Amino acid sequence: MAIRADSDALPIKEERNVDYKSKNEGVMHACGHDGHIAMALGLAKKVLEQKNNDEKINNNLRLIFQPSEEKPPGGAKTMIKNSVLNNVNYVLCIHLWGELPAHTLGIRKEFFLANVCDFELEFAGFGGHHSTPHKTKNPITMAAEFVFFIRNSIYTSVDPLEPWVIDFGGIGSNNVKNNLVFEAKNTVPNKVKLVGTMRAVSDNAFEKIKKVIKNDISNLHKKYDISEFSLPKILDVYPSIYNDPVLTQNIWEILKDKFQLKNVSPNLAADDFAFYGRSSKKIKACYMQLGIYNKKKGILYPNHHPKFDIDEDVLFTGIDAYYELIKKLN
Repeated sequence: MAIRADSDALPIKEERNVDYKSKNEGVMHACGHDGHIAMALGLAKKVLEQKNNDEKINNNLRLIFQPSEEKPPGGAKTMIKNSVLNNVNYVLCIHLWGELPAHTLGIRKEFFLANVCDFELEFAGFGGHHSTPHKTKNPITMAAEFVFFIRNSIYTSVDPLEPWVIDFGGIGSNNVKNNLVFEAKNTVPNKVKLVGTMRAVSDNAFEKIKKVIKNDISNLHKKYDISEFSLPKILDVYPSIYNDPVLTQNIWEILKDKFQLKNVSPNLAADDFAFYGRSSKKIKACYMQLGIYNKKKGILYPNHHPKFDIDEDVLFTGIDAYYELIKKLN
C-alpha cells in the first residue's frame, strides 16, 4: 500500500500572526500539505512502534513524499516515471480540507475531483477607428458574445446532472510576452485573446465541453464573416480523480465504526493524485478529504486562503485512519 503526501507550498502571503508563520515572504502552506507530510511521518512512527509490539499488519507500506502538486504538470508523473508505484496494489491519499468539520472524513466512490484544462482563445476581427465602426469587425464584441453564450451552449450539450464550470481570467487585445495588454482606447483591435479554465468531473462531460468551445469559436467567426482565425489552445492540466468503487467501499466498511464519515459530493478542485490511479489498471486508488474546520479554535478559512490554518488535532485522526487501513485492508 502506498500513501501519497504532497509537500509544496503556495505563492500566497500569509496573513495569520502565529509563531509557526511562514518565514518566506509571499509563500505559505495554504493547502495543508505540511499537514500531509506530518501525517505520513506520524504514520511511519506509529507503524514502527506497533511492529515492535508484534501487532499484525496486513500490508507493506510505502510513503510517497511528492513535490509540486500545485504547479502543473505536477510532481506525480515524475514520481511514477521513477518507479514509485512498482509492486503497489493500493495508493491512498487523505487531503486536509477546510470546508468539512474537523475530524470528518469525506469519502466518495468513482469520480471525485475534476478534470481541469487551461484555454487561450483568440478572436480575429478587422481593426480600425471608433469613428467608423461600420468599417470594422470588433473582436471584443465577439469575445463578449462568447462569454455570454458559452454556458448556454454547454447546458444544451451536457447532462445537467454533470458538475462542470467554465470561467475567465483575462482579456486583452495584444499578447506581449504572454501578458495581456491593451491598445489605444479609440481603436478597434484586429485580435483579442481571452484566457480561462474549464473543469468537469466526468471524462465524458470534459471532452464534450472542449468540443463545444471549439464549435462556438468557429461558429462565431463564421457569423462575423471571418475566414482566417486561430483554433483554441486548450491545455489539459490534471485529469479527474477516480476512486475505485470496490476499494472505496472496503475503506468505508473498515472506518465506519471508529471515524466520522461523510459521503461527499463531487468537487471541482483538481489534484495530480489522479495520475496514480490512472497509471495502471492493476493499481487501485482512493482519495479522501479530512475536515479541519473548527469554529471554536478559529480555524475558519478554506484552502488557498491567506488565513488558512489547520486544527492540528485532526492530524492524529488522519494517522489513525491510515493505520486502520494498513492493518485491515485486504
